[in-house]
Amino acid sequence: MRPTLSQTDIEELHAIGAALVAERDLNQLLTRILEKSRQMVRADAGTLYLAETLVGDTPSQLRFKLAQNDSVPVHLDEFVIPIDKKSLSGFVALTRKSLRLTDVYRIPSSYSFHFNHEFDRETGYRSRS
Repeated sequence: MRPTLSQTDIEELHAIGAALVAERDLNQLLTRILEKSRQMVRADAGTLYLAETLVGDTPSQLRFKLAQNDSVPVHLDEFVIPIDKKSLSGFVALTRKSLRLTDVYRIPSSYSFHFNHEFDRETGYRSRS
């Protein structure tokens, strides 16, 4: 089931769109996008990746840019992962389809990707969906 966007959510999306044109600081813009996205889906935490193209026109890697978490302090350095079917984020970027998992610790075996538990192990956080 897809969440229904409220009029406020739609207005916030329009504000983000306007900010794309006006905001000169990329980090401020990405922070705002992630904050508003998390608010709309009522998420405690979230991450943001940027697709990067190394050769040709097709993006081939994701650059981790930002994480937010209301429960535990977060500081992660940038890193890159390939856009492929091995990681959850790479899978979504490759297929360009929404993916909703109830519990990332119980991913159906029919999927080719895995969830990276490293952040949860290091912080005691429990990622869900």
